[in-house]
Amino acid sequence: MFFRKIVLALAFLAVVATPVFAETVIDLDIVADTTWTKAMSPIIIKSNARNDRIRWVASGAVLTIEPGVEVRIDSGMSLQVASQCLRSYGTDACYRDNEGNIKMPKLIAHGTSTEPIIFTSSKSDPQPGDWGALVVEAPNSELEWVEVRYAGAKGKRAAVEVNNSLFKDNLVEKSGSAAYALYVSSQKIEGSVIRDNLGIGIFCDHECDIIDSVIERNAGDAIEVDLGVPATFTGNLIFDNGGNGIASESIYSQDATIENNFFRENSGGVYFHRSNEGLDIKNNNFLKNKNFAIKSDINNREGQIYPAVGNWFGIDTGPKSVTGQFLVSSDYDASEFSASDVAFAIEGSSKAAREYREYLAENNMTGNFFSGKVERAAIIGSENSPGALLKYSVTLENKTTSARDAKLAVSIPADQNLLLCSAQPATAAFDYSLATACTTTVSSELAFKNNQLVWSPIGIPALDEKTLFFVMMTKPTTTNPSLPRLDFASKPFSYTLGTAVELNESGGGSASSTASTPESSTATAATTTTTTTTTTTQVATPVVSTDGSLATGTVSRQIINGILNYVLTTADGKNYILYNSYKWREIDDFTKSADKGKRIAVYGDFYINRYGVASGIKFTRFDVID
Repeated sequence: MFFRKIVLALAFLAVVATPVFAETVIDLDIVADTTWTKAMSPIIIKSNARNDRIRWVASGAVLTIEPGVEVRIDSGMSLQVASQCLRSYGTDACYRDNEGNIKMPKLIAHGTSTEPIIFTSSKSDPQPGDWGALVVEAPNSELEWVEVRYAGAKGKRAAVEVNNSLFKDNLVEKSGSAAYALYVSSQKIEGSVIRDNLGIGIFCDHECDIIDSVIERNAGDAIEVDLGVPATFTGNLIFDNGGNGIASESIYSQDATIENNFFRENSGGVYFHRSNEGLDIKNNNFLKNKNFAIKSDINNREGQIYPAVGNWFGIDTGPKSVTGQFLVSSDYDASEFSASDVAFAIEGSSKAAREYREYLAENNMTGNFFSGKVERAAIIGSENSPGALLKYSVTLENKTTSARDAKLAVSIPADQNLLLCSAQPATAAFDYSLATACTTTVSSELAFKNNQLVWSPIGIPALDEKTLFFVMMTKPTTTNPSLPRLDFASKPFSYTLGTAVELNESGGGSASSTASTPESSTATAATTTTTTTTTTTQVATPVVSTDGSLATGTVSRQIINGILNYVLTTADGKNYILYNSYKWREIDDFTKSADKGKRIAVYGDFYINRYGVASGIKFTRFDVID
């Protein structure tokens, strides 16, 4: 009985110790120092009997919000931190301290990376513009790790307004039809993310410094400025905005330093209606911006050319002087450009740094690699018929901003002869004239020697592609023609027709393919070749196509350093150790069977040793081919 009482008492204490979260309704203005705790969350901001649409923090009150608090705001309502005496109420409306000084209200909202403070819609199915705005006009407020969603109702100037306060590691997203997602004055913005808003991302009124932030996927300009004093924009990712990256429509001269930013896939890069010598644009990356990189309409001093030094324009040859994504206005001297992308990263643990890492992953920029794709089609005859003409295309796509110096070697299969080759843009029609016949040196990018076509495309632009075309004729006795052997940066890789393969630009490691293994062919004729003659041999068993195989040859059992290994020996005398702990029984059974002397085709990935040599094959399967 005594034991039971103890158990019940402990259970009661456990229940009491569990925190209970309940709604806290705020339907009156805040006129005294107040703290919103996580235990009070969610905080619901509502209207009241007066049906007013703004909940004020006023009369010198300090509103402190603890980490993890969620503030849900009803339709049309706003939270405004401002002294009413600054809004034409007259000085009598000002709250003063004991010494008679005007005491300003303040918002202190310090979330954390794991427990941000969230302002959002009170609706169960929130939409952009559900509620009004978070307006912090009182200077010296502090917002850190604060997330604001679904604000910016129609008629509001902005979803969030901040003046001369700490604004760091914050997020403003999914705001509605308000003109701006974020409106700032005399403000520094650091490590923050402004994304997916229906208006302009940020409007800078007066002084403005935006540092190490991400402004992406906003419907209008990423940043608009109307500056009375110089401003700086440094280390920002400005990506996929419907308008320009940084823009000023002002008829007056604007002074600003725009340095080490990454402008990618916006409508335009940097646009200032009136250029001037105080506009310093240097060491930025401009990539795939739709209309221009740097542009102005009016040169403030006729004949004065302003520098735009060290910028990269997504190509190795600098900005183009024609309308398009690399255009730089003639009043800027962009001749001193960077031949490769300017080192860019948002590092650390800020909100923007996290978003930047996600951006790299989403856009396949986490490593330096190309993507390769091989396709084949019959021009004359069918793909599997002897004497057919087969057109191959190998497309290399530069998946990053820094990948360069690609080199691809195509080894011609013994059952085919190379006729024509050409390196053309992927969109160009292939010219089958004799001018493209493969000779020892075809062009500066292409050479043919020792039955190997070597393609070294010069400068594939960032996020662009080039294609190598070549035509081969299958030999008179060939059916089920083999695929060419491909080496990228001196490392062989496996592939299947029509499937993209990721290729490391340095050649280290093995390429990976998402292709499934090819299906077995039902052909009944196999072709064996020597250096002098070609004969056809009839076999009773089906022949498996070797499309996409890494290597073909015979396999043997060898003891190496006291360990049993299975070694594939190819026709050219190379040896590869076969690795696969799950398939060892299959390969072991094969080496003991009556078929042990037959050639096999091996699929999988090469094992590259520390010297960069392919010394083994991590195989996924093997097929007997004769």
